[in-house]
Amino acid sequence: MNLLIGLKSLEFIDGIYTALTSEEAADLQETCCAHGEAYATSAPGTNPRVCSDAKPPDDLDEEQVEPCIIAVKACCQKHIKKKKDCAAGMKLAPLKKCAVPKSDIGKICCEECSLGRWTGESQGKEACGDPPDEYVSPASALRKNAYHQCCTDQSDISSRKQWRVAQRLADMFWGRWLKEALPCLLPRTMKPGSEEDLQVGDVVLVVDPSSERGYWPRGLVEAVHPGADGRVRVADVRTSRGTLRRRSVQRLARLPTHPRGEAY
Repeated sequence: MNLLIGLKSLEFIDGIYTALTSEEAADLQETCCAHGEAYATSAPGTNPRVCSDAKPPDDLDEEQVEPCIIAVKACCQKHIKKKKDCAAGMKLAPLKKCAVPKSDIGKICCEECSLGRWTGESQGKEACGDPPDEYVSPASALRKNAYHQCCTDQSDISSRKQWRVAQRLADMFWGRWLKEALPCLLPRTMKPGSEEDLQVGDVVLVVDPSSERGYWPRGLVEAVHPGADGRVRVADVRTSRGTLRRRSVQRLARLPTHPRGEAY
């Protein structure tokens, strides 16, 4: 059926072209085909049905419209097929299988995508350049778009990966600081039990392993609660986010203060 339609279309075109010189017919074919390729390039996706909406150029004579429409749609569908092959080749780039595509454009797009992925990962988005402009040929647009899209996508993935690594390192540092460094601020003496108890009005740093990273809760001791041996074991601490009740003194680090009671 498609072959029959194609033959009839060719007969129709030949009939129209008889009224034109060979040079005029070739120019018309080239102009209309380029118009169809440009339409396919700008059309989203790779569905050939989008070519049914393609229109011929406006500056045509009446007898040139019908053959031009046929050429526009035929070249549009041909270029849509190239876009589909290019997209399939780009998907093979992460797998390093650029020899797999059967079409030349598929192999070219795979290689361009591989180069773009390497550039984006190693040099960042700034090295990806600008997307292809409307003045390049459709084939060059496919090749350049494959490079630019893969480059920017990989740079985004690399940036997010580096961000996650940085966040993980910061979390690890914060966790170790809370466990290893902050407890060292607690007063220690050679003789166990000889250190001074916390008192009401002391400014303390709250040691809280569950606190968010970068938050340094500082508070003022409002009340102390001695144990059976008379030593202060827990205390109530007022912070900017509320009062912490019955906080163990093992989780409170007294801060040195000025004579007026303000922490350094």
